[in-house]
Amino acid sequence: MEIKRIESESKSEVARIQGESKSEVARIQEKAATEIARIESDRARIQDKAATEIASIESDRARIQDKAATEIAHIESDRKLSELFWKAEVERYKHDLQLAHTEDYEPYQAAVSKTRNKTRGGNGVSEEDEKKG
Repeated sequence: MEIKRIESESKSEVARIQGESKSEVARIQEKAATEIARIESDRARIQDKAATEIASIESDRARIQDKAATEIAHIESDRKLSELFWKAEVERYKHDLQLAHTEDYEPYQAAVSKTRNKTRGGNGVSEEDEKKG
């Protein structure tokens, strides 16, 4: 009888412990599920924030590249204009130099005549008037 009582008590004790264990396992599983849900929510928030930052950085990069391309085009245009200007200046100088050594060129003769008038005292009397007078 005593053995039956002890068996009965031990069965009830085992049943109580199993019940507590099941409730403890259920509580731990619920806590773990809550923690997993929180972590997933944080992960999704962080991914969204990272995607937003990446999009912003890509936009900034594209804007900077466009600005740089515009600036490069502007500088290249200025360089080409400057190159054309200096080529034209060299050609003009060559032409002027050639004209300066060509005495039968009419504008050159007019300039030489004007220079002669100035070297004669700059009195405003032309070479023709001087010959007359």
